Amino acid sequence: MASCSYSTEQSDLGSGDKGEDVVQHLIRVPFSSLNFEKKQSIISKGRSTPDLPKLMQDEKEFVRHFQRTRYDAIEWLTGSVTLNKLFCWPCLLFNIDKGTWNYNGFSQLNNLSRACQKHECSLAHLQATLRLKMFGQTCVDLKLDEHCRLEILKHNEMVRRNRDVLKRLIDVVCFLGQHELAFQGHDESVQSSGRNYVQLLQFLSRFDSVLCQHLETATVFSGTSSHVQNDIISSVAAVIDFSVKEELHKSTFVAVLTDEFSDVANLSQLSISVRYVTDDSGPKERFLRFIKVTDRSSHGISTLILQTLKEFKCLKKLVAQAFDGAPVIASNLQAVQSMIRNEAPDVIYVHCYAHILNLVLSQSVGYIRQCKIFFAALSGIAEFFTKSNKRTQLLDEVIKVRIPAVANTQWNYHSQIVNIVKENKRGLLELFHDIIDSAQEWDGETVSAASDFHQTLNDFEFSFLLTVFAAVFAYTDVLFSVLQAKRFDISYCQQKVKEVEEFLIGQREKFQEIYDSLEEDLGPPKKYSCGDNFETNTQYKQLFYEIIDCLLLQIGERFSDMVKLEFVALLDPSKFITHARAFPEDAFSSLKKTYSRHFDFVRLKNELTVMYTSKEFYGKYPQEIHKVLRDTGLGSFGFSETYKLVTLILTIPSTTATVERSFSALNRVKNYCKNTIGQERLSSLAKLSIEKELLLTLKSNTKFYDDVAKHFIKMEGRMEFHFK
Repeated sequence: MASCSYSTEQSDLGSGDKGEDVVQHLIRVPFSSLNFEKKQSIISKGRSTPDLPKLMQDEKEFVRHFQRTRYDAIEWLTGSVTLNKLFCWPCLLFNIDKGTWNYNGFSQLNNLSRACQKHECSLAHLQATLRLKMFGQTCVDLKLDEHCRLEILKHNEMVRRNRDVLKRLIDVVCFLGQHELAFQGHDESVQSSGRNYVQLLQFLSRFDSVLCQHLETATVFSGTSSHVQNDIISSVAAVIDFSVKEELHKSTFVAVLTDEFSDVANLSQLSISVRYVTDDSGPKERFLRFIKVTDRSSHGISTLILQTLKEFKCLKKLVAQAFDGAPVIASNLQAVQSMIRNEAPDVIYVHCYAHILNLVLSQSVGYIRQCKIFFAALSGIAEFFTKSNKRTQLLDEVIKVRIPAVANTQWNYHSQIVNIVKENKRGLLELFHDIIDSAQEWDGETVSAASDFHQTLNDFEFSFLLTVFAAVFAYTDVLFSVLQAKRFDISYCQQKVKEVEEFLIGQREKFQEIYDSLEEDLGPPKKYSCGDNFETNTQYKQLFYEIIDCLLLQIGERFSDMVKLEFVALLDPSKFITHARAFPEDAFSSLKKTYSRHFDFVRLKNELTVMYTSKEFYGKYPQEIHKVLRDTGLGSFGFSETYKLVTLILTIPSTTATVERSFSALNRVKNYCKNTIGQERLSSLAKLSIEKELLLTLKSNTKFYDDVAKHFIKMEGRMEFHFK
């Protein structure tokens, strides 16, 4: 009895597609292997009678061609364009013995009439003709038809139930992902049993009869395997990506925000996010993905970024780029900028409001061994207190200042802890000494750590670096605050950047003063065991200059394009009255130089002139202006160029938001990484948490479940979700 299941090849047969060679298909997939419904479809459509212009035979004085009239004369004759041969339609269907007319094909045109007469008298042909004429009328055929119909009904009912259950599975996946709960329990390792996911399903099944019955009776698709979990996660992430791509398609400008984090194996991962403006709700930032960094060269980093932007079809809209993190710093920041600018010529590099300057600077010197050890020691001191309430209580009693919790993503983390340790060094030494003296009151781990930290705080190298970075961060903290508060006053920001650079240059002359002061306080440092003949003083001087030079280089590269942002003053609300009296030509020229191909400058100047004299816009920042122009329709008719300028300024990440703005994708990425420390981050799973607000919006529409299901059932081995 024929099977009622479909194969991919079977589903192609008899579909009626134009140009389909049914004969060739039937030779490849025998008629006898098809189910009743497919057989019936092929027979009802009848034989194929194609033109065969290439079927010809050379004679002595002429070339014999196949004539279509042969089909009319011989009712069983059919042909294959692909094989360029003639066949017998009944034998092709019902004769299982391979021969000329049902497998090899006939092409001898000079002998066609005699061959046809001989074939149609053969026993095999007569039997095949009888079976063709009687098809569907026998008891066996009718039973087969009914059996197949019942099997299809049974299969489709199973598919309906599975799709209904899939909605529940999608909800569980979204819940765990949004709340950053491990699917596998305490970890996401392959060996884990998947407790959280399975147990949540089991809990819900107590109140959901459909889910309960499915978990108790399902055999083919239970929905609890890690393979299914991962496929659903990927499907939800794909729907989120599709939504982001739709928003990007509607946007005019795009900025890319790149940051770096390390996973549990200390492998570098690049996070890529984008910022753009939509007509419905203003600026948005979306996380795209994590990518493992295997090639830390400038070419490797830029290739990862460009490939992602091309995938999301937004590279040509790129107007700004902002980088943070060790891989980009190590790979030569300017080279990465240049390679991206080759693909997107309008892009400028900006210091993103969400990139904490002192954190960036501390990362930039991370390649220097002594600096890496220094910042690791600072983190160790902070972690020492945050891990124990008893230790924290002692800290409150002795120095009455809390040390920030360990989190490399926390705002101004390094500058805060450097300042606290520098100002309270003597108090911390006293605290660690008290723990050592009263060792019987503390556990062994605490006493051992206190002894190590006491030694660290008395170490000359640690104290030297503490003094250096405390002085540097005092200046860069001010610069960071200026960049946040005075983002429209580019000239003022440039002045403050220059002051920091001049301070760092001036610091080069203060090495001996710092060194002598520490030597007087702590005594001479121990010699480096590096095997060279340099004096210790010279070695510290080299370290000092290397740090200062690295910081100068990083400041110079990070703010090299700041002058190109002078045009943001065009929408500085505090200067509208001044602009009304004298149009800001310098800022206008800055826009022309940087983004000349995007604007009608004659129209833009007239629109801005009117806006500066209109009280409706006084005191309004770009995002407020964007809302007014959008809600009134002026953005489309009347002030279209101004609307475009507002969109551009809102897209550039250094000109609009303060560091606490909740919609920042980089903030969300950093918080996610902080909360999932100790786990290797999976890009699709991360997307469910980082973009939880977008996910909630998508889930509010029932179409979300259909979209996820469509993506899920396209994956391999999903026959239990396809209707027949």
